[in-house]
Amino acid sequence: MTMAKSIFVSITSFCDPHLQFTLDGLFSTASDPTRLHVVVIDQSVDDNQSWIAAHPWANQVQYIQFHPAHSRGCSWARSIAFSCFREEDFLLQIDSHTSFDPAWDDKLIDELSFLLTLTPKAILTAYPPPFEFDENAQPFKTLVPAQTVYWMQPNPGQTLREGDLTLTFRAEHVFQADFVIGHHIAGGLLFTTGDFIHDVPYDPYMYFHGDEQNITIRAFTRGWTIYNPMHDNIPLYHLYRTAGIAHPTQHWREDYEQHRVVKRTELEASARRRLCELVYGKRGDQPFGLGRIATVADFAQQSGINYLERTIQYVPPIIVHR
Repeated sequence: MTMAKSIFVSITSFCDPHLQFTLDGLFSTASDPTRLHVVVIDQSVDDNQSWIAAHPWANQVQYIQFHPAHSRGCSWARSIAFSCFREEDFLLQIDSHTSFDPAWDDKLIDELSFLLTLTPKAILTAYPPPFEFDENAQPFKTLVPAQTVYWMQPNPGQTLREGDLTLTFRAEHVFQADFVIGHHIAGGLLFTTGDFIHDVPYDPYMYFHGDEQNITIRAFTRGWTIYNPMHDNIPLYHLYRTAGIAHPTQHWREDYEQHRVVKRTELEASARRRLCELVYGKRGDQPFGLGRIATVADFAQQSGINYLERTIQYVPPIIVHR
C-alpha cells in the first residue's frame, strides 16, 4: 500500500479573527486530512490553543503563540514556522484568512506533479482568488471564473532606487495558458516540494514589504522555477483587505507598536538594506544570500526587473500548456 504524500502547512497569523475559520476549512475540505502537518505561528492574545485542542486533528497542529508586541513581522514568523518542518513531501504556505475548495490537497498535488515533470524544482504560486463573507458569515467567491492566468508583475510607474529596491506587484491577465513562468512568489499561496524549506529558508530579518522579492530572488538563483497557474485551477481563496485602510491584523497597528522596543521604521529600514545587500551580492552564498545556479542578471533577463541597473521593462510571458 502506497503512503499518501504528506503536506507541511505553514500559517502565520497576526490578531486574525479568521484563524479558526481557516483551520477548520483546511481540515474539513481536505481529501486526506491525515496527511497534514500544520504549524501555526499565532501573534495574538486569543486562546486559540484551547479551541484547537477540542478538535480530532489537534495532534496534527503545532501551535506557537507570541504576544503581538513581541512580533517582528511576517517574514520573522514564517522563518519560525519553517523551523518546524519534519521532512514532509510538500510545502503549503497560506495566510490565516483562507477558504478552500473540496479536495484542495489533491488538486494542488496534481498541478504541481505536472510541473515536476518539467523541472525538479517547481514552485506553484499566485495571488489567490478573493472571497468574502455574506450577512450570515458564510464565505462566497467574488469573481466569476475566467480562463486566465493572473501573472504577477510590478505595478507600473515604480522606480528602483539605490537604497530602496522594494516593489509592489499586481496581477496581469494572460489568456490561453495553463501556466505562465513567474517572477514573483506570493506569500499567500506557495506550494512546492518540502526540500524548498532547506534550500530557501525564510530570512527572519526581512519585515513585510520586500520579503516576497527576497525569497523570489534567492529561489531563482538556486535553480527554482516559479509558475503562476490558471486562476480557475486554484482551489483556495484569500480574504483581501481594502488598500489604504487600517486593519487590526496589520503588524504596525499603534496599540502594539507603541510597546515595541524595535519599531516598525527600524524593521523596514533594516529590510530595505537587506534586500539591497542580497541583490548586490553582499550576503555571499550564506542561506540568506544568493544561490550559485543562476544570477541576478539572469533574473533580469527573464523578468525584466533589473536590480543592478535599477530599471524595469516589460518582458512577454512564457506560456506553458499541459
